[in-house]
Amino acid sequence: MVAVLVITRRVKVKRRHHVTVQKEVEKGLTELSKTVQGKFEDSVQDWEDKPQFKPVVQVTERRWRIYMLVSKRNMAGKVFGWVDKGTGLRGGGKEYEIRPKKAKYLSFTVPHSPVTLPNPAIAGFPPTGDPKTINAQVIIHPGIYPRNFTKTIMTWLKSKEPGAFRSVIEASVKRAYRKIRKGESS
Repeated sequence: MVAVLVITRRVKVKRRHHVTVQKEVEKGLTELSKTVQGKFEDSVQDWEDKPQFKPVVQVTERRWRIYMLVSKRNMAGKVFGWVDKGTGLRGGGKEYEIRPKKAKYLSFTVPHSPVTLPNPAIAGFPPTGDPKTINAQVIIHPGIYPRNFTKTIMTWLKSKEPGAFRSVIEASVKRAYRKIRKGESS
């Protein structure tokens, strides 16, 4: 398992170390993690082979965190990582060679339409023209464009919108303080 998304809030106020506060924050973050998991699953809903996402919530005296894990053991998890961050020149790296493993030649059609549909803002999609089959022993591939699923979800989580990380934390802390005042400590 590899972390896809980590959002943290450092806790500095002593009162927030209270057990009731920690339990309420954990409840709130658990609900938020289900929402975030749903957003990730929505981003890959049209894929044939879908990666599995697993949310992890950590509430300690010093930090409150949400991790979203995706398994890189199966091909779907690896593909999600490549598609999310991009590869090669388009993902911030270098061009790379693709060679056939078992066959003499690689065979593909041009123009090519990817199985995972990209952002419509990327120029040249959908491809036009008659497909042409090409056979090659080596291909220098420029990489794939990043789809930025994680970046988009992180932007939403860091916003001040209702239901985002900050609002969930604030609501949980207020709920805990009311319980503490009433004497309902957990």
